[in-house]
Amino acid sequence: MGEIQRPGALYQQVAAEIRSGISAGEYAPGAPLPSEAQLIDRYRVSRPTVRKAIAALRAEGLIEVIHGKGSYVRAVPAPAVTIERTITRSGKNFRTGHHAWQRVEAPTIYRTTTTATTGPLLELAEGEALFAVDRLLSDPDTETRALHRVLIPFATAAETEQRVLVPFATAAETEQLGKAPDTEPERIYAIFTAAGHKLTWDETVGARMPLPDERAALQIPDATPILHATLVTLGTDRRPLILEELRTSADRAQLAYRNLARAYESTGDLSRAITLHEQALTDQQQVLGEEHPSTLTARTNLARAYESAGDLSRAIPLYEQTLTESVRLLGDDHLSTLTARTNLARAYESAGDLSRAIPLYEQTLTESVRLLGDDHPHDAHRAR
Repeated sequence: MGEIQRPGALYQQVAAEIRSGISAGEYAPGAPLPSEAQLIDRYRVSRPTVRKAIAALRAEGLIEVIHGKGSYVRAVPAPAVTIERTITRSGKNFRTGHHAWQRVEAPTIYRTTTTATTGPLLELAEGEALFAVDRLLSDPDTETRALHRVLIPFATAAETEQRVLVPFATAAETEQLGKAPDTEPERIYAIFTAAGHKLTWDETVGARMPLPDERAALQIPDATPILHATLVTLGTDRRPLILEELRTSADRAQLAYRNLARAYESTGDLSRAITLHEQALTDQQQVLGEEHPSTLTARTNLARAYESAGDLSRAIPLYEQTLTESVRLLGDDHLSTLTARTNLARAYESAGDLSRAIPLYEQTLTESVRLLGDDHPHDAHRAR
């Protein structure tokens, strides 16, 4: 870094030099930058030029200015909180990943209309009437804040600052929501389910700079983006029922999408894993049908959980059904069929029924060699 070369906006050149120093590691995260006087002397520019350069870097989020101390390279800390976005169900009860977050203030309920953005997500025209419920929530452990917006046919929302927008058209089938649009989302899911809906969810996540009111409510520093998650609850025939928007600071929180059943399996909690796998299979059968590939996967997951729990009497029929459906839908030489045949063979072997296991292993080996070659990793099962 040396004297600035003219022509060009001097403050931009100074900012570029400091930015390069940060990228090269000359200034580590959390380290102070040289003082104004040092920067003036180094680059032989005026004090206003240095201040404009610092302001530009601050706006980019590269540095932070601490009153009375100076400018520091902004550290990139690990997120303070992980928000689980998986919605779980136990019997008639639903739970979101931020159910334990606390209200910072009372929710605000009002009427509004769909916009060019929210209307298509709810399959409504722009200008359709909605109920709205805004909530500002805080994580009790980290004090991280979030804003949550829900757009629903007459329902309400959530837990971080949450805004719920509810189309009036849906209130007719869920009268309770029309009377109490500030109903919590988990309760809304239960109401829809009791009304006969088979719920599924679609979610997209983006990042953007916050609006002034969002920045103030979330208490986030300058030049910090927010995460903006948009979750649509879909009912029978994938009809949109509600839309929820979760907004939180991108440097304080991260969103997690996990297969909770698999997580329970990994910790040895097979009873809860099996319950979730059973529910998943039922949902896939009802929403997508018996022949959908996702239903085959859900059936295999449940069979594997039963097998892990030592319940082969329930695992084997599921493996048999999966193999039958895979052969019929995908063909006898499809890789998914080879896997299904191997799973069934392994289950037979575990049950001590070698007379049925061995022919399946032999057939799988023959098909695998023919399709993939003699040295493909998929042939590892030949050691059986």
